[in-house]
Amino acid sequence: MNVPVGPLTGPLKKYQRIIDEIIAEWGIGRKEEFRREGIIAIHRAIDNLCTTISGALHDAYIEWSIREHFRSLLPQND
Repeated sequence: MNVPVGPLTGPLKKYQRIIDEIIAEWGIGRKEEFRREGIIAIHRAIDNLCTTISGALHDAYIEWSIREHFRSLLPQND
């Protein structure tokens, strides 16, 4: 998948706030790296998203996708 590099634009800009909130909530120190990874997660989620999902559910799925992608990048505490 070819993911655009750079800040989110257009209707995707609203997801930057979610990325930043998750980074702050989780206390992630590598902010720029995770901002880029958040953008990747958003584009992957959109590619996988079913067109029948409504707006609110769409946003919830995007946020869940960002969190899951970030979890895959962080060390696991078992």
